Amino acid sequence: MSDQESITTLEAEIRALEEKLAARKQVEGNAREEKEVFRDVLKEHIEGAREHAGQNMETNGEVEQAGDAVFPPLQTNVVLHKQKADDLKEQEHHEQVEALVEIALAKGILEAVAVARHLQNPHLLDDFHDALVDEYYEKLLQARELAP
Repeated sequence: MSDQESITTLEAEIRALEEKLAARKQVEGNAREEKEVFRDVLKEHIEGAREHAGQNMETNGEVEQAGDAVFPPLQTNVVLHKQKADDLKEQEHHEQVEALVEIALAKGILEAVAVARHLQNPHLLDDFHDALVDEYYEKLLQARELAP
């Protein structure tokens, strides 16, 4: 995946999350802080990615839908996800979380979740979610500042 494709994937993911956040805020009103609402939106997005990653990993380049979330096709295959997970198994927990966040920021949440699934550690996935909330919320705020 080229740098431009990575940027495009991240931008598309941020836009999709922004749209989900706006829809959720419209339904809920201002009862909760935006970041807390975003936490729920991202959790649902990750759960959709987990379901999608658990399905057939090869997609013939088509965009797929899991629940109400739309995901681009996975850019790598199951063997590479497992290999990356095997590389991470020997690292400390916090290093695994950081590596998964880096994958999410470079290749998208779906790719990171596909790797995380091979680690078979629900606690790791929870910590990954928490770290992503901070990272992606910051990216969302930056995108808003750049928007005309």
